[in-house]
Amino acid sequence: MIAIRRRGKPKKEVQPTVEYRVNSRIRVPEVRLIDHQGVNHGVVKTLQARDMAREANLDLVEVAPNADPPVCRIMDFGKFTYEKTKREREARKHQKTIEIKTIKLTPRTSPFHKEITVRKAREWLGEGKKVKFMVRFKAREI
Repeated sequence: MIAIRRRGKPKKEVQPTVEYRVNSRIRVPEVRLIDHQGVNHGVVKTLQARDMAREANLDLVEVAPNADPPVCRIMDFGKFTYEKTKREREARKHQKTIEIKTIKLTPRTSPFHKEITVRKAREWLGEGKKVKFMVRFKAREI
């Protein structure tokens, strides 16, 4: 057996996407229903809830499957998914990235260079960045 080494970047873990059950995919006998205007209709039969959604030309979407009974909402599912992705995109845009500056030193680094790096580190800390000092030992420097 030959061992094969993979090159390149490791694959990113795929985050599980939330799949909503819509209309006929909802397979429970009763659901707690909230209509498109936000009015709570209480616990109703799933067929009745589906009929109400069909009459309003909207979709019946299961929003809380772990509740007992599951919570369903009458809404336009296409519009809901579009707005959700839009909100996620907007949140990603405003997400603050943390930049970590790394300073590598050795035990033989001259005092002048240490002074310069400490000055630079203070400057970065003043800007709100994080600074990481790394002391590298070579051969028998320990």
